[in-house]
Amino acid sequence: MKSITIHGMDDEMDRQIREKAAAEGKSLNKTIKGLLEQALGGRRSRREEFADLFGCWSAADLAEFEEATKDLRQIDPDDWKSRRKSRNSHVRPVGRESAPDGRGASRLGGQ
Repeated sequence: MKSITIHGMDDEMDRQIREKAAAEGKSLNKTIKGLLEQALGGRRSRREEFADLFGCWSAADLAEFEEATKDLRQIDPDDWKSRRKSRNSHVRPVGRESAPDGRGASRLGGQ
């Protein structure tokens, strides 16, 4: 990986970078790399990835969405009961005993 030395950085820029690093709990190196990525149009922060979606719904849009999805917030206790037998009742076990001619997997190229 390449290293770069920056000469002639003014005190104010140095202070801002150090404050940003401290506020985010990151090293100076990671902070500077992140700033360079953003400045060069590289990877956007997670918050920025969704920025165009923030604030785009009106109160009426939200009310319509809440009404349309209210049934999705209902919990049906029957959905949480075990259904093991019914879920796999159509599946037959694989092996010698399952084949009608008694040869099982061997007729399919198995053992």
